Amino acid sequence: MIGLGPRGQSPWRAGVAGKVLGDYVLEAVIGRGRGSTVHLARSADGARFALKAARRPKDFRAEFALARSLRHPHVVDVQDHGDDGGQAFLVMEHCAGGDLARRAPDPTDAGALFLQAAEALAHLHAAGWVHRDVKPANLLL
Repeated sequence: MIGLGPRGQSPWRAGVAGKVLGDYVLEAVIGRGRGSTVHLARSADGARFALKAARRPKDFRAEFALARSLRHPHVVDVQDHGDDGGQAFLVMEHCAGGDLARRAPDPTDAGALFLQAAEALAHLHAAGWVHRDVKPANLLL
């Protein structure tokens, strides 16, 4: 599954557990990237999500609009977005299997996984978007 890429630093560099952003309680940092930090978060009903907090809020407005329009079995589904005190964020499905940077696939599964990634990228390109950060850490299981 193609993720929307964690990069950057969060305003919650340490002690994230229990902090609230919008309607979500943050549990842990699960990824960092150039422009954002991804947190494991829970909604009020206990559902788990990946919450991507932006360093540059304007970046997420366009990303959210595009991400909501992308429906593909191998592209992470964006559920919600918001702004809490100037902190913009996206809420995405949580892929509990990790990523290919942390967990190498079984060699017999590698071909199928890379075919799925190629299909997801083709879907993005057909929608007019270039991912620009395809790497093992952004290929989620």
